[in-house]
Amino acid sequence: MIDKQAGVKLISKISSEVKFVPLLLQSSDPEPAGLVKEMGAEYIHKYSKTLLTDLRKYIKENYGFGDFVFIDPATGAEIDRANNLHSLQVKLKSITGESLEYHITRNHFTRWLKARALFPLSDLFKDRSKQDFNDIEQVRSYLIDTIANYRTSKGRGVIASYFDEYAIFSRLGDGLLGGKARGLAFADFLLKKHQLIHKFENVHVTIPRTVVLTTDVYDEFMETNDLYKVALGDSKDEDILLRFIHGSLPERIIVQLKEFINIVKKPIAVRSSSLLEDSQYQPFAGIYSTYMVPNSDKDSSVRMLQLEIAIKSVFASVFFKDSKAYISATQNIIDEEKMAVVLQEVTGSAYGQRYYPTFSGVARSINFYPIDQENRKMVLLM
Repeated sequence: MIDKQAGVKLISKISSEVKFVPLLLQSSDPEPAGLVKEMGAEYIHKYSKTLLTDLRKYIKENYGFGDFVFIDPATGAEIDRANNLHSLQVKLKSITGESLEYHITRNHFTRWLKARALFPLSDLFKDRSKQDFNDIEQVRSYLIDTIANYRTSKGRGVIASYFDEYAIFSRLGDGLLGGKARGLAFADFLLKKHQLIHKFENVHVTIPRTVVLTTDVYDEFMETNDLYKVALGDSKDEDILLRFIHGSLPERIIVQLKEFINIVKKPIAVRSSSLLEDSQYQPFAGIYSTYMVPNSDKDSSVRMLQLEIAIKSVFASVFFKDSKAYISATQNIIDEEKMAVVLQEVTGSAYGQRYYPTFSGVARSINFYPIDQENRKMVLLM
């Protein structure tokens, strides 16, 4: 015998056993609509002219496929929204305790994360309840820290295409990385692949946080500031450097560098990463300039100016007298050289007015394919 109330009974049964599960009754009978809504479920008429629209809206709002909408539980009004994981992390810092508790008790965060296939993160949220914490602020800290740790771990072994404070390796631009940056990216990949980051007790094995300005940034800088004439001429190194320093970096790069300088609080090493560097038979080590930016001034505009000058100075070092002579001696053409720039956070600790790197040295690996008069052995220079 067909039970016309089967749908209503099923909703009643589910809602009595599991709280806050989104439920929808689709029926041609409008009579149970009010009863279903009293139980916290939704109703859609099966022959409604807007059936697909209503169904799409219901799924988007109740199954986490749209933005995460923060609700004021007192009024039911929207007070803020987040459209991605980074945005959610930021919004969690300022959302009211009442709104946060409302969403936690209804598993909204878990549902939203699962809709984005962030299953490891959603499981961490699911396994915790409000009863596991002393107060709502402790819950807030847990959520923010968990997202931060997840973003950091996902940033290992990959190259972010924009500056991300949780990515260990980011690139600004669409060009090439250059020899030095390519080697660093490969080292970061190997550390993650072989799970060496936390292999040793009390030791964190990683490359420093790295941002690379790719070769197309160099090309654009050279062309927009009309620098090739002075760079390829017979000007003195000091004159070339001065002209480069007075040039302007692309505005899109300036915007991202400002974000970088506001996040990074440690000294910054500004290093060359040209296309010819790290060549097997023509090493360019020590040919181009490296600059250390203290990054310690309280005024962010001063720190930004120092960083810009250092980047433009690395660009200029391609055209210094010694660089031109070495490029010519190695039978390369200077016009073929392109410069990427590596910005690296200097890993270490401050003691008083001085900053001491954690580790500094030069390593030479085993050369499996030595050229004449070289040996297959490993040498470590400190």
